[in-house]
Amino acid sequence: MLFGQLARLGLTAAEAARCFVQQPVTAGVASFEPATPVLAGLLTGGSKAGSGKSGEQLLGDLLRKQPSALVLLCSHQATLQQRISNLVQRYGPHWEQDNKEAVIVTAVQGQNWALLNSHPEHLLSLEAMLQQEVGQQPGDGARLLASILQHQALTATCIAPVMQQRARALVAVSCLALFMAGVPCTEPLSLFRSNLQPSTPACHCCSSLTGRHCCKQRPSQLPWRWVAKLHNGR
Repeated sequence: MLFGQLARLGLTAAEAARCFVQQPVTAGVASFEPATPVLAGLLTGGSKAGSGKSGEQLLGDLLRKQPSALVLLCSHQATLQQRISNLVQRYGPHWEQDNKEAVIVTAVQGQNWALLNSHPEHLLSLEAMLQQEVGQQPGDGARLLASILQHQALTATCIAPVMQQRARALVAVSCLALFMAGVPCTEPLSLFRSNLQPSTPACHCCSSLTGRHCCKQRPSQLPWRWVAKLHNGR
């Protein structure tokens, strides 16, 4: 029956088997049907118009690219809906794109499905840690986590101590402080997926004009003292 349900998503028997090999536990569920419409609806609402594919076909495409995403089909319908709603309501306001579901779909399709498997409580713990470590204004933790989830979706699986280590490393090289100062730069976010140590060199500017120019041209290389001046409006 499970193979038949995957076949209706457009998967061949070999492709379905690959999914079960990646996630053996999924073979024990009664049905994938409760979660299928939720995921299909998300993919339809968040995909570019004119693709000509149904939500079920898009879900099949996701499983071909990321066979381990089959575990999402084992989720309770209400649980999936809650996770999607939480992402849209809590972190969506920090995403510039009007279609918040499109941000989620892009992150899931292009990076990792684990974003949809993250408990809201876990995300709140990461948010609180980021606020404590690098927050300068109320809500900075949520804003930073929103950008991390958008650009480095796999980071959603990090435990708080790992995220804390990376945040501290980024503070040491000025990258994260620059982001928190409002400079539009996503380069620092890529460092949340690695075990960066605080040894990356930063440039040394000799005047405020040079510092501001460096901020615009090479933001990830701006030293901490210029970040502080820019953030404080001096």
